[in-house]
Amino acid sequence: MVDASGLYLRVFMGARAFESPELDSLAESMSVSDHLNRDAGERYFLTKANMAALNFGNKLLFGDHYYSNLTDDQRRAVAAHEFGHVLGGGGERRRRLVAPTVAVAVLFAFAVFVGTGSIFALMFASALGFVAAAAVLFSVESDRHLEHEMSCDKLATSFADGAALVEAIHYAESLQSLSPNRLASLWRRVNSDPSTKLRIHAILSCESAS
Repeated sequence: MVDASGLYLRVFMGARAFESPELDSLAESMSVSDHLNRDAGERYFLTKANMAALNFGNKLLFGDHYYSNLTDDQRRAVAAHEFGHVLGGGGERRRRLVAPTVAVAVLFAFAVFVGTGSIFALMFASALGFVAAAAVLFSVESDRHLEHEMSCDKLATSFADGAALVEAIHYAESLQSLSPNRLASLWRRVNSDPSTKLRIHAILSCESAS
């Protein structure tokens, strides 16, 4: 059954839902299944927006290009990290940020649609507005953001390959660095050094200790 967030992802982010027994199995092992949408076909989404991954309430949203180029181990590691957000304080924090992010994206998309009358422009503007608003809002609480990220990294290494998670983080960074637009530059600054180095060091430390 499609809910409000699923409708938003489809209409404004141009996202498509997909089922994944592998991710469902991981969610079950991490005791996160009860926090996800009850409908297995409404839990995971792919979007054309230039992004890596994030949890969107009771769903996970992946950038299509990013997800399609990950190995199975990397996908599992990224999902384990996002499930960590769903389980922890980071999930609640992200839920608080989803509302203003969505509001900004919808208003921006509406303004573009009024000006152009193009559905394609509406979808593009919504994705652009969503990623830009998320980048700005997450940067406001950068210290807490890093703390949550590292906590979820640590949890992820208990259920997935830490080296695969590091590779996925590096790949996300490389995708952003290839894009010349200002939005990608902003997103990269939010998710880059020194926080990325700290995260990778902590992940590898957990991996070597296990």
